[in-house]
Amino acid sequence: NFDRCLVSTQSTGTTTTRRPPLRAGREEATVKELIANNASLHHQNEDGDNPLVVAIKHNHEPIIDHIIHCDDWRDAFKVEFRVEKDGEPRGYHRDGEVQIDGQGAASVGYENPLDQLIVHFPKQALAVFDRCTHANTLMGSNDNFCVQFDYSLIERGGRPCDHSLSHMISHNRIELLAHPLINTLIAHKWVLTGARFWCYLNFLLNFLFVIFTSLYLLFEKPPGFEGERFAWERDIGLLSCFFGGVVITASIRLVIEALQMIRNKVKYFQDPLNYSEVLCFCLAIYVTSSWVRKDVPSMVQWEFGCYIAVVAWLNLLFSMKKMPFIGIYVIMMEILLKSFVKVMFPILFFLIPFVIHFHINLGPKFGQFRSLGYSFLKTMTMFPGEINFDAYLAPPSWGAENVVPFPYSTYPVYLVFLWGGCIVLMNLLTGVAILDVSDTRQRSKLLRSKERVEMIFLASKLPLFQSRHMSSSLNVKSFSE
Repeated sequence: NFDRCLVSTQSTGTTTTRRPPLRAGREEATVKELIANNASLHHQNEDGDNPLVVAIKHNHEPIIDHIIHCDDWRDAFKVEFRVEKDGEPRGYHRDGEVQIDGQGAASVGYENPLDQLIVHFPKQALAVFDRCTHANTLMGSNDNFCVQFDYSLIERGGRPCDHSLSHMISHNRIELLAHPLINTLIAHKWVLTGARFWCYLNFLLNFLFVIFTSLYLLFEKPPGFEGERFAWERDIGLLSCFFGGVVITASIRLVIEALQMIRNKVKYFQDPLNYSEVLCFCLAIYVTSSWVRKDVPSMVQWEFGCYIAVVAWLNLLFSMKKMPFIGIYVIMMEILLKSFVKVMFPILFFLIPFVIHFHINLGPKFGQFRSLGYSFLKTMTMFPGEINFDAYLAPPSWGAENVVPFPYSTYPVYLVFLWGGCIVLMNLLTGVAILDVSDTRQRSKLLRSKERVEMIFLASKLPLFQSRHMSSSLNVKSFSE
């Protein structure tokens, strides 16, 4: 029981007395009584657990609330973790520093109480963050208004995977990232760890890669049209510059991607954008390699080049998610696209019968529906409202013969398609786009913070800025995005 781990200490600090087990329902009152009589919140039992850790393990939420709101609440977070090597005690871990008797690596046997709150009790973790945030008594409009943030409980040192921010990310505690304490911490670590530098460097390289690739494809002649006259002549000098730019920027980005893969390991392969970028860089080098032969690209190279011309720009767009201001709207676009994908899946099932119907009814007369593939493309074009009624479904003039081969089955189905698809479903998609815009914007801010935290941990592993450390406290007079 929880009360077995509560230890009250006499004023001498040398004698401890243990209370006998209590009846159910008396734990909270007992904790209040012990804390009021200066019971130690720092004392640890033989398992290395202090009262706060025991309360967390036994899901005593009222007791957790009382501990973190008492005057000596910080003592509950000063935990000494037993460090073990090969199952034997070798030293102690306290406040992020590890002392080991002897040589060899050590492993910490217990989690920090704040990290356990983040994982299991996010509401109580928010309360701890509130207690680490102090504002002076002046009003917010006063020039002397100041907020002090204490990061000592979060910035404990150790590996990035053991950081409190890492636990927020891995357990998807997005609401914790919105707290001013965490928001300001991320903003300052974004600069101190060099994450901002690497972010803008990647963006610059991606931008140059996109420009060089686009210019190469614009000034290169497509295969099969060598004898045709174009508004420009094939300039080998310009193509040489563009080819060099593509190869250099793509090679540097591939090296950076390789470093990220080595550093992030399995986590690197969980981001689809990484696959898209690596594939785009490799294919760009392949497409522009026709310059080495001083010849136009092959049909295969040109087809890949057409895909790259689109994918490279989309990669550039989504690489701006971590940037200030514009990053929020890029993430909003990503959220809306994901919502559209979920909605479009059942909509496709709605459209398939109309694709088949238009093919078998209008295909014999109109080439736009002569195959299922063309019928699908034309139906998808008609879905937003581009029906072109006069060309397919109405006689060309008064008294002319009806152009529809099978009118008795075509027109009723067309009306269902018009009302059900073009009107009802299109309004549904519009509603998906505009529904809860404010919530989407707020969630985008939090997701951008998540993106930045991941970039911070990656940048902290890279050579630059590793010697720069953040202070345990910070005074802030104003907030910015």
